[in-house]
Amino acid sequence: MAFLSEGLQAQVLNLLPEEERKMLQQQLEIIVNTRYSINEEEITKNVAALSAPVFGAKGKVIGAISISGPVFRA
Repeated sequence: MAFLSEGLQAQVLNLLPEEERKMLQQQLEIIVNTRYSINEEEITKNVAALSAPVFGAKGKVIGAISISGPVFRA
């Protein structure tokens, strides 16, 4: 979602309550600046994940890559 067009991003964010929207916007800004995202037990207990966009020759996102594993190996 961090690399969607501003219009699509706004459509999704406008569906959220204001507090949640602000928090997500901050997280998306961090993801855009660092070019990766970390998930530590946010969805599944004892599982962590790292994901990043894959950019094409013209600088557009053409895919994504992700890896996950148990937290105790991190």
